[in-house]
Amino acid sequence: MNGSHRKPSRRTLRRAQERRTARVGFNKRKIATAAGAAFISASIAMGPAVAQAQQINAAANAQHDYDTWNNLIIVSDALGQTQRAILAPLGSIGPDGMFPSISNTKTTESESLDFLSGVLDMTGSALDTPDTSHVPGAGGVFGLGGLVAGLPQYAMVLPTVLAAGDTAVQVMPKPAATVAALLGVDATTLVQNGLAAAGTVWPTWNTVDQDAGYVVDKLDLGDPLGLLGLPDVQHDRNAWNHAYNWPLLQIDGKTWLVQERYAVDPVTSESLKQNFRDQIGTLDTLDVRKCVEFKKVLGVTTGCKAWSSTIDTTYNPNPGVENALNQLNGIDVPGFSLTKREAGGQYNAFGDSSLGWLMSTTQVIVGDQVTTVPVLASGIALPFGLFTTGGQYSPGMVSQNGQTISGVLGSRSQGWSVPVLGVGANATSVLESFQIGPDGIAYNSGWTIAAIDGLGIPVPLVYSMGSFNFGPQGIGYTSPSFFGVGLPSFQLGDKPDAPAVDDAVLGMLTGALGSSLPTSIITLDPAFLLGMAGITDPTGLGLLDPFGTGQKILDPIFRAIITPPATLVFQGAADLGTAALNATSKQSSQVTGVLADLAQKGGDTAADTPVPTAADVPGDGQQGNLNLNQSDGQSEKRDAQVVVEPSTTTNDLLKQYPMEVNEAPVPEVEPAA
Repeated sequence: MNGSHRKPSRRTLRRAQERRTARVGFNKRKIATAAGAAFISASIAMGPAVAQAQQINAAANAQHDYDTWNNLIIVSDALGQTQRAILAPLGSIGPDGMFPSISNTKTTESESLDFLSGVLDMTGSALDTPDTSHVPGAGGVFGLGGLVAGLPQYAMVLPTVLAAGDTAVQVMPKPAATVAALLGVDATTLVQNGLAAAGTVWPTWNTVDQDAGYVVDKLDLGDPLGLLGLPDVQHDRNAWNHAYNWPLLQIDGKTWLVQERYAVDPVTSESLKQNFRDQIGTLDTLDVRKCVEFKKVLGVTTGCKAWSSTIDTTYNPNPGVENALNQLNGIDVPGFSLTKREAGGQYNAFGDSSLGWLMSTTQVIVGDQVTTVPVLASGIALPFGLFTTGGQYSPGMVSQNGQTISGVLGSRSQGWSVPVLGVGANATSVLESFQIGPDGIAYNSGWTIAAIDGLGIPVPLVYSMGSFNFGPQGIGYTSPSFFGVGLPSFQLGDKPDAPAVDDAVLGMLTGALGSSLPTSIITLDPAFLLGMAGITDPTGLGLLDPFGTGQKILDPIFRAIITPPATLVFQGAADLGTAALNATSKQSSQVTGVLADLAQKGGDTAADTPVPTAADVPGDGQQGNLNLNQSDGQSEKRDAQVVVEPSTTTNDLLKQYPMEVNEAPVPEVEPAA
């Protein structure tokens, strides 16, 4: 009995512990083996997905954005009409200025321009940069904000001109050769018609029922550009302008949405052939009636007594026309377009206080290459010069290629001031760049020029916030610098490669001004400082360059351990981001389309309600009603004076008081100035 309660020996306990350790180790190996198998299986499964990764549908997204913007203009106009209809009965209840006066205008223009005129207008529009003068504090240091924000837009003019020149060079020679070949067909037709006419006398004595047609009679010789195959330029412009004035509260303002596009369709051999076919149509054939019974005198044929009842076609010029059109084979020139969008607002209150904002994009599409220059600006000024702050930002020339979005020539301006004290500061950054995609993320802050004003003389500063990059192939940074003097930088592995773009100009700028742009002139690394002091490394092991030595040691470790799984992670993120970007662009177009349909139905009812002129709407600083529409397109302008009886309904007003439109000259709100 006492033996049954004896404690286990140390040997027994040790063996039991060894058995438990062995079981735990075996379980860990099984888990590790399963995890490894799962990772390998996931890698194999993701392989086809990576190979078939969805691309950014830049051209399709651009069209969706165009539709979305037009829908927003329709919705905004409907809301403006509704607001005007609600305030209409209140306009004359009280004295002038008690209630706000509203102006709401929507314009639509569409025209077809010849190639030369259209390209000139397109180029001028590309050079017309956004105007941020109404945004407080957005001017940047020494007023350079608008200039540096316009640099990428000026650079976009060159791709537009090159696309137009490429279209002219590739297209014009072959239509010219085609016209020459068609004139050759007419020469043959002239001979055939002449022989048929002569044959009516001798020797066949046939009669001509119909002469063969001539190509020259069908071509539009008054349109040489069209004759040479140069396409027309389609110009469309949609705009909405809304303004209000409330004298009682001493507030007024205006808001606008504008979209303008110049588009040139692609030119192909088939499109040019069809253009000629549409002009020429089907030419008449040479039709004759043969003589079946001759007149004879003394055995000599002197004429025809009877002709056949059937008509014979002896010559058809249409096959010759088709052969001449083969001169157009081998033409395939992509289309191109320029689209400008702008949304903005300016709102004023007492004491010279104001609030301003602007969102603008200039977009050039050549083939499938889409390049966009966005500009964002906002600012506020408090009453009586107490405080002003604002800024503007542009990521520069932004392109979408594959799954990568990148931008160069970016800029940033910001500032603040206390005008009553004469103090403030402004800064403008230039040459910013960024890149995001499956190869990683890279950002370069460029260089910043700042000025601090507090002593009557601006104190200039020049600095850079450096750059960074991280991705599956590497990670690194360049340190900030002050007046060109920076601290050591570090880079493991490689930076993301510059994205490949179809446009030569954009590709050159991306390569030269991308993430590799230096952010310092002099780097105060240990090797430089010790070298300046005359100190050398007797070991030759790189002790004086710890950053470079550390990079050499860690580089292979990063590539071997981090790169394989990071590649899968970044590719998966790029797939998700690309799918989301494409889906969002398409859905935005669809959703705003539905809203536009609903808004238009509601706006049509509100559009018929007259507007009281209880107070003048701001515009040119003079008495009068604001009319922001100065275009030649279709427009809607409504402004009327009404006297409201307490029991009178809006419908009664429509019948009782006819609408009188009172226009006054005011400044036009353009998409960019």
